[in-house]
Amino acid sequence: MNIKIWTLNFLKTSMLLFVVFFFSCTSESDILYLEYCIPVDVSTPYDTSPPRSPSVGIVRNYTIYSQAPAASDSVVENYVIATEIPNTIVSDPFLGEDELSIYDEDIAIVDNLSVSSDVSVAARVAYRGKTVFAVQDPSIFIPGSHQSVDGLIGGDLLRNFAVRFHYTSDRQCSFFWDEEQKTWPNVLFLREQPATSEELGDDGFGVVNYSLAGGGNYTFNDREREMVATRVTVRVCAQADPFPLYSANPEYAPPPDPGREGRYPVSGVELTALIATGTVPLLTTTGGLERLSQQISVAGGVSSISSLQFNLPEGIIEAASLSGLTRLAIIGSVSSDLGPCDELARRRGQEYSRRYPELENPYFNDTDYSGAAVLEVDLEKGNYGNFDLIGIPSTADYWQGLWAETSPEIPEIDLILGHDFLSWFNFTIDYIDSRLVMRCLQYDCSNTAFTCCNAPDGACFCPENDPCCQFFKFKK
Repeated sequence: MNIKIWTLNFLKTSMLLFVVFFFSCTSESDILYLEYCIPVDVSTPYDTSPPRSPSVGIVRNYTIYSQAPAASDSVVENYVIATEIPNTIVSDPFLGEDELSIYDEDIAIVDNLSVSSDVSVAARVAYRGKTVFAVQDPSIFIPGSHQSVDGLIGGDLLRNFAVRFHYTSDRQCSFFWDEEQKTWPNVLFLREQPATSEELGDDGFGVVNYSLAGGGNYTFNDREREMVATRVTVRVCAQADPFPLYSANPEYAPPPDPGREGRYPVSGVELTALIATGTVPLLTTTGGLERLSQQISVAGGVSSISSLQFNLPEGIIEAASLSGLTRLAIIGSVSSDLGPCDELARRRGQEYSRRYPELENPYFNDTDYSGAAVLEVDLEKGNYGNFDLIGIPSTADYWQGLWAETSPEIPEIDLILGHDFLSWFNFTIDYIDSRLVMRCLQYDCSNTAFTCCNAPDGACFCPENDPCCQFFKFKK
């Protein structure tokens, strides 16, 4: 039985965390939850502030408190939501710098942002007896992190839900006690995402089925424990040719690529990516960095590689930074024998035919729109610079540990798809149905603050100079 958290009354001063005491949790998973938004602190590409991965309030061992702490209380800690981390990590200042311990704790995820500092926080999700890792400084597990955090929410706390990440102000996330009527970016824990892929596609969402990898057994202090699979992996085509291929003459149908069964011509680098909400930059291997650098040149761009020192959980290493990466696309699949760049070529041909139905061109013969969403960002549109990409040697423990955990179930992961890409979207990681549901931040015709256009058929799409919103019927 899953028991939800409910507040006992709706007065501003009595939004108590500890209503869970009034319930006896008998569910197998020992999770109590309320399907209501949790405001997050997060940045988007349209902000001028430094990039910030999504973070929320946490109260550890909440069952020992007789009343809810105030939002400013020191027991209300700041945790980054890091889907790339399999286990939740807490801080213990009494541990040594290289020590790790494992605790079983009662953890509550709380709303500590929408209330004044002297007002009690309210719980949205609570876990009883959850196994957590403890280290002196959890931030070391976020590569290159400069964000001050008290801990990390890992995939183990997320995988029982369809977790919605809404990085823009959400008109559905506001509170009656807020005199300013502020709307919040937020995260929402849903027991399920009931809409079908077709319904979501009609509403502008791209739906990509993903592979969940990782997990296994480990031994700590002579006790064997299980680590569940939490790694969300997708296929990516990086630095593909721009679309349309000839921007000066977009109606010109380029000759079909003879090497891709007559599809719309697309070149690019194919990668297997890990979804990483907690990591800001994109990470690849040094080999992947070299392939991407070559592809940027092939696509007519300019790239440069520079050396730098970079923080990893194992310590500071010698790494490299690549400038010039401007286009990335997560690709769904209709046919398993098509790689992500081939699938992108197929879908671009379909989109070209849809845009110019009056023209004779060779791309009308493929009309299978099912299951192959394209979630693409092109930073050249709108002059948004390039993605922050770091190359890490494949010999680093960071890669070796990741590959040991996820192979042979999936191809070798060679891209960490961090906040620098994900922050262009509002998205849901549907752990229940293994779906990634994404829509560009600016795609919202119901919000008059966004510059959104309506096509004759009533479909909604975004400005042409927005890096994310390129295809509005390109997503089913």
